[in-house]
Amino acid sequence: MRKLPLNESSFFEIRANNQIYVDKTRYIYDLLNTSKFIFLSRPRRFGKSLTVSTLAALFEGKKELFKNLYIYDKWEFKKYPILWFDFSGISNDTEQILKQSLLQKLKKIATQYDITLPSGEPKDQLGALIDSIAQKHEQPVCSSVFVNKI
Repeated sequence: MRKLPLNESSFFEIRANNQIYVDKTRYIYDLLNTSKFIFLSRPRRFGKSLTVSTLAALFEGKKELFKNLYIYDKWEFKKYPILWFDFSGISNDTEQILKQSLLQKLKKIATQYDITLPSGEPKDQLGALIDSIAQKHEQPVCSSVFVNKI
């Protein structure tokens, strides 16, 4: 018997371990074909992390994970650069600490993509990071911001 994915919010882990997954890819497909920007706002334990993880797998081009799901034969599984911001690991005790945490996160991502960021405010660095990655990979950048208890 297949197991329930208790305390698991990674689409990859659920599918790789053959755990039960309720197919919501039809709604994800419709959402992606009707929206440019998506804001997910739901209470805790409502599936935000799993949805974002599913989106990441789509934009990473991991077609094999979607076998037997609605979206499998409808989606062009191309690999896009992805920026994933999980604010649950970013300190926000003060405005200055939050700013420094954001700058460190942006610098770490830039290093992963072999990009040098200009100095400045986090919003300016984020814009420069997205533009630089898009130019380097010659395709749009997918970004995800996951906020948990800020």
